[in-house]
Amino acid sequence: MKNFFTVTKSKYFIDGKSAYEIAVANGFIGTESEWLESLKGSDGRDGVDGKDGANGLPGKDGIDGEPGVNGTDGKSAYIIAVEHGFTGTETEWLASLKGADGKNAPEVDLSNYATKDELQKLEENAAYLENLINNSTSVSYTVLFESGTDALTTYGENIYTYYNDGYRSLSGFAESYPHFCCAENDYAIYFNQTDFSWAGTVFVLCLTPVVLTSSMHMILSYTVGASQDAEFYLVRKIDKTGSELAQYIYEEIQAGNAVELSFKWLYSDTYISVMQSLENVPDGEYYLAFKGTSDNSHPIIKTIKFMKG
Repeated sequence: MKNFFTVTKSKYFIDGKSAYEIAVANGFIGTESEWLESLKGSDGRDGVDGKDGANGLPGKDGIDGEPGVNGTDGKSAYIIAVEHGFTGTETEWLASLKGADGKNAPEVDLSNYATKDELQKLEENAAYLENLINNSTSVSYTVLFESGTDALTTYGENIYTYYNDGYRSLSGFAESYPHFCCAENDYAIYFNQTDFSWAGTVFVLCLTPVVLTSSMHMILSYTVGASQDAEFYLVRKIDKTGSELAQYIYEEIQAGNAVELSFKWLYSDTYISVMQSLENVPDGEYYLAFKGTSDNSHPIIKTIKFMKG
């Protein structure tokens, strides 16, 4: 037969060399594992993304399903309560849902607040007083302070204050505490919390002496945030001026040597004018002083006058 060769010299075939051995014989240097690793080719490049296929046609709407069967009624709240241990009729259960009566609220003392009628009378009284003062030649009065654009010029050195940092004239005090007497309130005197935080106390000491008799009245125009007792004092005149006089007035008050006026702030969110009798003040020449606090009251004082008829 053609192209066939028959082995007759040996009983067995001889194994050939492995591919690794052949590679070593041909110059490869390394272990068989390294050789196997060397056979791995580098990663091929990513193929180009194929184009998006065309959108399929919208499918037809499905047929509506048949209505479901109505569910059974749930248990009432009363039945559930019984199942959880309540013993009694449904009426008794309903009664058990009512809570105990609340306690009566404590009575609030409103005696410190002016009523609407009282405020109306105060306003009418104020209008009467202003008309009397402005139109009657038989009435004379002394103005210790009146708000307005010229307040700091007119009263800047005639009124002093006593605060944490000592005695200062109104004009100097207003520079350090810019909301005390400023354009925002038409230069009224304002015991505000912006300048003095909460419950800051300022004494106002008027250095202009006033000759007083028991038939005269003090007129105040102000607003105040809460009704409460006020502190107004009259100190006998002495031959001092400026800061020395201010110190004298303050120290007389602290020593209990001043005449204390019985006066009370009345709450009002608009300016009101009140008339304070001086019937218990001995006749004489006095300086007026008063204290304001930046608490709930935080008064704003527009006018301080003494009037006699």
